[in-house]
Amino acid sequence: MIVRELKPGINAAGCAAAPSCVAGRVDQNVSFPNNFPYPGNVLAGIANNQTTGTSNYNSLQAKLDKRVSRGLQFFVAYTYSKAMDDGSGFEDSAFGGGGFGGFGSLRATNPFNQTAADYGPSVYDATHRFVINYSYDIPAVRHFNNWAAKRFFEGWRMNGITTYQTGFPLDVVDAAFRSLTCTENIFSARWDVPNVIASAHYVDPRTSQLINATKGGTTTRNHYCFDPNTFARETNGTIGNAARDPLRGPGIANFDWGFYKDTPLTERTRLELRFEFFNLWNHTQFSPNGLSTNINSGNFGRVSNALNPRIVQLAAKIYF
Repeated sequence: MIVRELKPGINAAGCAAAPSCVAGRVDQNVSFPNNFPYPGNVLAGIANNQTTGTSNYNSLQAKLDKRVSRGLQFFVAYTYSKAMDDGSGFEDSAFGGGGFGGFGSLRATNPFNQTAADYGPSVYDATHRFVINYSYDIPAVRHFNNWAAKRFFEGWRMNGITTYQTGFPLDVVDAAFRSLTCTENIFSARWDVPNVIASAHYVDPRTSQLINATKGGTTTRNHYCFDPNTFARETNGTIGNAARDPLRGPGIANFDWGFYKDTPLTERTRLELRFEFFNLWNHTQFSPNGLSTNINSGNFGRVSNALNPRIVQLAAKIYF
């Protein structure tokens, strides 16, 4: 029986110097087992899932609550907060898309520098959130004695919810396995990330027109959320310096509004008419789930999905 001594570490530098190793990086631990302490041609791919982590949450919360008087009530809430951790869920699933293996924008724990590389904003961190809900019973015109006129002018009310929120964090990954320290042949996310070469530059997806260096310098019109030239691919054999969740996705500015009419029919029955508008102003709100944050994607930095446009809902109810 021959016992092979397995030394710790990964020979990423040695692989980077060998073109065949770089070309075969997708299944490197099988084709080049000498680069790994536990060779993939003997032990197959080894992935590690653990339920450990560090997190903290701090916030300033303020509210204003007006109780019903003269038919008006409203509630206003504002939160300024910061949530930080080194993992926000299974394989640190983020809100962006275009990551590894169809799971979205995923970054595995960096085994070489977990504390510094993985600690960052939680994927659910929303720095500012402002919400107001209100209800108002519209005063009736009381100068009519006619049964039909009274039924028409009485019982009107309206209510609504207005929400403003800054965007959730977005992670940035590189699905090309350029670090040469992990492969595709494991059911797990990877820790490959690009390099940050400039401060984050956000643009308006409605009007953006940028030259994308990752697509050979071509100009792509519209639908960019951030400038893709902020990042560059990591050098083969190294892990990029992009921190976890370095970007912010699109925010929320939404108005939902309803208009209602209650009409008594008899002592025990009444008719309610409902006119409800979701996204009242038809404001285009981009979805972070349609935003590519994989620098290896030709759509890196572009957003392709939007939340629902204006929806109008009409209904009638009879209560008896």
